[in-house]
Amino acid sequence: MIDTRKVTAVTSVCPDTNDALAAAVDDALLSTAVRADGSTALAQTITETPRVLGLRTQRVLSALDPSWVRAVRRAALSRRRLAKGSYGMGVGYLGLYDVGVPGLAAAYEHVNAIARGIKHLGDTRTLDQLRADTALDLLTGGTSPIHQPTPTTAKPATARPASARAATDKDNDEPEQERPDENEATDGSTAADVTTTAADADADVTPERPTPAPRARADVDLIVHLNTLADLADAASSSTSAASDSSPPMSPPGW
Repeated sequence: MIDTRKVTAVTSVCPDTNDALAAAVDDALLSTAVRADGSTALAQTITETPRVLGLRTQRVLSALDPSWVRAVRRAALSRRRLAKGSYGMGVGYLGLYDVGVPGLAAAYEHVNAIARGIKHLGDTRTLDQLRADTALDLLTGGTSPIHQPTPTTAKPATARPASARAATDKDNDEPEQERPDENEATDGSTAADVTTTAADADADVTPERPTPAPRARADVDLIVHLNTLADLADAASSSTSAASDSSPPMSPPGW
C-alpha cells in the first residue's frame, strides 16, 4: 500500500521538478512492467519503507537528470544552519541542518569514537547520553555543567583464607610470656649497677673526634685566551717591580 508517508518521502526529494521529470519519476516508481527478475517497480514501491523509498527516488532522479540534482544540492547547502529549540521544561535540542553528508558523517564518527572510549573505561551512562554530553563538551570547550561524574564504587575487601584466620586466632589464644623485670639485668644485677658501671667505663675512655666526610672534588678545565695570559704576566711583573722599588734598603752586613 502507498500511504501518505511514502508520498511525502517522494515529494520531499523533488519538490520543484518540472512536469516531464516528475512524470519520469512516476514511471520509474509506479510502473507495472515486469522486469528481468520478474518483479515490478510498483510492487517494490509497495513493500519498501518510506525511508528506503526516498533513497530510491534520489537514485532515480540522479539517473534521469544529474544536473538538476547538483543544482538542488547546491541550493540545499546554501541553507545550512545550526538550530536550537526548547521544550519548555528546561530541556531542548540542538541540530545541524542542510550540511554535506561527508562532513556530517565525519563529525558523528568523531563524537561516537570519543563516547565509546569513555564507555569502555566503565562509565555508567548510555552511548546516546555519552554522545550528547561529548558533543556539548566539544562545542563548549568542556565548560558546560552537563553531567556530574558518577562516583566510582569501591572494590570490596578481599577475604583472607581460612588458614590465615586460623593462624591469627591461634596466636591470639596463646598465653603471653612473662616478661623480665626492666630494673633487673640477666646476670642478677640491678639497673642501677649497670648504669654505674657504664658511667665509669665512659669516664676512662677519651671520646674520639668524628672523622669528617671526604669532600667531593671535581676537575675543571679553564680555557683562557693567550692575550689574557700575556696581560696577566705583564701585570705581575709590574707589581713585582713596584714592590722592589718601594721596599726599604737592606742593612749592610755586620750591623
